[in-house]
Amino acid sequence: SLLIGAVSALLGVGGGTMTVPFLIWRGVSVHSAVGNSSFCGIPIALTAVCIFILSSEIVTSNELENYIYWQALFFIVLGSMIFTSLGANLAHQLETEKLKRAFAVLLIFVSILFFWDVL
Repeated sequence: SLLIGAVSALLGVGGGTMTVPFLIWRGVSVHSAVGNSSFCGIPIALTAVCIFILSSEIVTSNELENYIYWQALFFIVLGSMIFTSLGANLAHQLETEKLKRAFAVLLIFVSILFFWDVL
């Protein structure tokens, strides 16, 4: 979690985009990898936040509050609460190869967005 959280924070991607391929590479089934990645989301996110705070020039707790975009936090939490069960049901209904392909498409899309920002 520490390494994936740190790299995720530096790249600006969610921890799941790195956790799922890692778990599949280690021999975990894709369905279990998606579930385990979801479970690991909290420690990965907390690690990413800690890395961000440590790499920033935050001096007091009052300044820390300026780093939180409350509207985004609200809608991310709301969206997660709504779509988590839908995504889990869809993942369990898909065959292994289709789920792997869907995740590969997601990773390609994230890569394109990443390189679009870099250029």
